[in-house]
Amino acid sequence: MPTFHGYGKSGTVEAPVTYANYGGLKEFATLKEMGIKVSGTIVLARYGKIFRGDNVDNPYAAGAIGTIIYIYRKDYGGGGKNTRWFPDAKWMPPTGVQVDSVYREAGDPTTPGWPSTEACEDSL
Repeated sequence: MPTFHGYGKSGTVEAPVTYANYGGLKEFATLKEMGIKVSGTIVLARYGKIFRGDNVDNPYAAGAIGTIIYIYRKDYGGGGKNTRWFPDAKWMPPTGVQVDSVYREAGDPTTPGWPSTEACEDSL
């Protein structure tokens, strides 16, 4: 099964890639100061330090047409060959992927204000 973030838009895009470190606002300000155009590119940002939804929202606000979020080994991959992996330690295993939602609000966007259950429509 392909890896994805819940509520992330699916699609296929082709464009130049712009690296944005963690994808925070400070990184986009630095790219702008350096004269690097983000508009029309796919942003490559590493997971961590900011909410993964901001890894998507910040590039979009800068005009990017897509975002790829990746796990940087130094942040989540552990040390040498004797490293212990999750669930025995905090490190992501070499074949692991980070999955979760990029949705910023609480609950399920398809049923705002109500739990997403079979009976949720009966609650209205």
